[in-house]
Amino acid sequence: MPIFNYVAFDKAGKKVKGSIDSSNQLQAGLNLKKQGLFVQHMTLAKKGGLNINFNEMFIKITTRDKGIFAQQLSTMIGAGMALTKCLDVLSNQTINPKFKRVIQNVSRDISHGNALSWALARHPQVFDDLFISMVKVGESGGEMDKILIQWASFMERDEEIRGRLKAALMYPFILTIISTVAVLFLIIFVLPTFTNIFASSGVQLPGPTRVLLFISDLLKKRFYILIIAAVLITIFYKKFSKTKKGKYTIDMFKLKAPIFGTLQHKMILTRFSRTFGVMLGAGVPIIESLNIARDIVGNVCIAAVLDTVIDSVRQGGDMGAPFAKSPLIPPMIANMIPVGEVTGAIEKILIKIADFYEREVDYLIRNLSSILEPVMILFMGIVVGFIALSLVMPMYDMIKVARAGA
Repeated sequence: MPIFNYVAFDKAGKKVKGSIDSSNQLQAGLNLKKQGLFVQHMTLAKKGGLNINFNEMFIKITTRDKGIFAQQLSTMIGAGMALTKCLDVLSNQTINPKFKRVIQNVSRDISHGNALSWALARHPQVFDDLFISMVKVGESGGEMDKILIQWASFMERDEEIRGRLKAALMYPFILTIISTVAVLFLIIFVLPTFTNIFASSGVQLPGPTRVLLFISDLLKKRFYILIIAAVLITIFYKKFSKTKKGKYTIDMFKLKAPIFGTLQHKMILTRFSRTFGVMLGAGVPIIESLNIARDIVGNVCIAAVLDTVIDSVRQGGDMGAPFAKSPLIPPMIANMIPVGEVTGAIEKILIKIADFYEREVDYLIRNLSSILEPVMILFMGIVVGFIALSLVMPMYDMIKVARAGA
C-alpha cells in the first residue's frame, strides 16, 4: 500500500507533519480529515533507489521564474482561459527545463481532477507554504488572478531587496579580495627576501618582525596547519549550528552584529510584516498566517517570539502583549498591531509597517558602501602599516649597529 507524507494543521492551528498508508491520495486526505487534521499538502513517499536527473542537477528555479509564472498565469486566468490550457502554454514557453517539467506535472495532476493547490503542494521544493496557502484562498474565493498578482508583487519586492543588497556588497567584496591578495603576496614572496639580510646582520629582531616572519613561514611552509584548522572549525560550526542552542546563538549574533545586524533585523521585520499582512488580506486564518510567517522569517530568535504570539492567540489572547515583551520587536510593531486588532484593519497596518521597514532597508543598503569603505580602508591601512613597521624597525637597528662599528 502506498505511503503518503503530509503537512497539516490540527484544530488548534498547530502544524503537524507525518505519513499515512492509504490506497490513494484522496482516501488518505479523507482519513486525515476524520482525525481532525486539515491537510496543507501531501506527497507520495519516494521509494528507495536513485532517480537523479544529472541534466537538471545544477539548474535552479529562481524567484524570478516563479514570479513570471504567477503573473502570466494570472493574466490568462483573468482572460477566461481554462487552467490546464494556461499551464500547457506556460510549460511550452518556459526556458528553464527543470521548471518546465514541474509545470507539466502540475498540469497533469489538474487534468486528473485535482485542485491547483494540491498539485502545487506536490512540489514543496519549488512552491512554498505561502504560495500554496494563497492559491487555496484564491480557489475558495474565486479570485485566483488577483491572488496570483498579489503573490508575484510580494516576491518581486523581496527579490528586489536581495538584488540591491548584492549590488551594494559587490564593490566592498572586490576590494577585500584585491587587498587580501596584495597582502598575502607581500607576506609570502616579498618578506622572505629580507630574511637572509636580517639573519646576517646579527641584530635582534623586534617583536612585530618576528610575528610577521612566523606568519610568512606558516603560510609558505606549514599551510597544511591552516587547512586542518579551517576544516576543524567548519566541522565544529556545522555541528554547533544544528543544535538548538547553536541555532539560537548564531541567529542572535546575526541580529546583533555591527552594521549587518541592523540590516538583517529590518529585512526580517519587513518580510514578516508583509507576509502576515498579505496572508490576512487574502483571507487566510490568523493562526495559519502566523505559522507561515514564522516559517519564512529565517531566524529562530524571531520565530521563538512568533511562537509565543501563536500560543497567545490560541488561548484567546491578543498579539500585542507577546510582541511588547520581546526586545527583538520594535515598539512601533508592538504598539500598532493592537490598534489594528481593535480597528479590524490589521492587514493594512501590517502592510504600512512593511513599507516603512522596506524604506529603512533601502536607505541602509544605499549607504552600505559608504559605511564599509572607510572601515575597510582603515583596516587595510593598519595591516599594511604593521608590515611596513616590521620591515623598517630591523633596518633601523642595522643602521645603528653599522654606525656604532664605524
